[in-house]
Amino acid sequence: MKIAFRVDASLQIGTGHVMRCLTLAEELKKNGASCHFICREHTGNLFGLIKDRGFELTPLHFEVPNKSISSKEHSDTLKYASWSGVDWKLDAEQTVAAISNFEPDWLVVDHYGLDRAWETYVKSYTRYFMVIDDLADRFHTCDLLLDQNLGRVVSDYSALTPKQNVSLIGPKYALLRPEFAALREYSLNRRSYSQLKSIMISMGGVDNYNASGQVLKSLESSNLPLDCQVSIVLGQHSPWLQNVRQAAKKSKLQVNVFCDVKDMARKLADCDLAIGAGGITSWERACLGVPSFIVVLADNQRLGASALHNLGAAKIIGQINDIQIQLPLRISEVIGSSLLETMSNSTAEITDGLGASRVVEVMRRVISS
Repeated sequence: MKIAFRVDASLQIGTGHVMRCLTLAEELKKNGASCHFICREHTGNLFGLIKDRGFELTPLHFEVPNKSISSKEHSDTLKYASWSGVDWKLDAEQTVAAISNFEPDWLVVDHYGLDRAWETYVKSYTRYFMVIDDLADRFHTCDLLLDQNLGRVVSDYSALTPKQNVSLIGPKYALLRPEFAALREYSLNRRSYSQLKSIMISMGGVDNYNASGQVLKSLESSNLPLDCQVSIVLGQHSPWLQNVRQAAKKSKLQVNVFCDVKDMARKLADCDLAIGAGGITSWERACLGVPSFIVVLADNQRLGASALHNLGAAKIIGQINDIQIQLPLRISEVIGSSLLETMSNSTAEITDGLGASRVVEVMRRVISS
């Protein structure tokens, strides 16, 4: 198979969309597929990482071609239209130019700023079309749709996709790197007792709002034991990276800051509690049975966070403005109780970490049918 990915990372978009597409691409590559990424040259892009992983990349520039483009009637209706950085039709034309020689069997698009208008324009240049979505807020023209969120149901997309579309819904299909499934047994075994000796803070690679710094400050005012190890994970493009490093040095707690980690699964498996954003990291934590406190940093995280909270698999701190008051209260709840163990048992039931292989199997089956 030949697969093209249209996906972006930026300071505004974050890194999660590219990261989950890389996971799918690596699983496809293991099955003999050739993968090609098409990404806009936003500030905070992950071009280096994509190339380091061994994938071809076509960067999309911001230059407007000579011919006139008028397609405002579509883009103005999308909440995240500005994430594309250009008019949707220009983006579609540039994507077509990028894939015309590649002739992909699948084009995978993971982008909140693109919808049915863009997909219709591009669809005839690929055999099959796949959309990765979390929002269920716009129409799609696709053969396969993936929404890996807990709380989502197939009917959420029934009016938004073609009748013959195949929908893969829920964390069973979460796109997790294989090291999470590999460490699942180890991580679950070490949670047969409740303890709070290590905490991981993970608010996304960019963390535009410095939620990491807010969490660290709040932990210092809680009744957390001073010998508890605190790890903070950030990406190199985070505008708050140096600020957080300075705060860590001054903290009365034992704090380490890690940048662009290569062993996230191991770090999660070895922590007793994760404090993080929603999104793909929620399913990483679930695979390893890691109890978590969730700070909702974006609209697309609300559904999954609420579902996790309702299952007893996580506790919602709230939004960033709620951290200072709510986090110390939540810490008090788990110290000296069996709550961590209870949360771990609940979250471990959500996903086994094998979603990427399931998605690839469906993609192969669609082509062979």
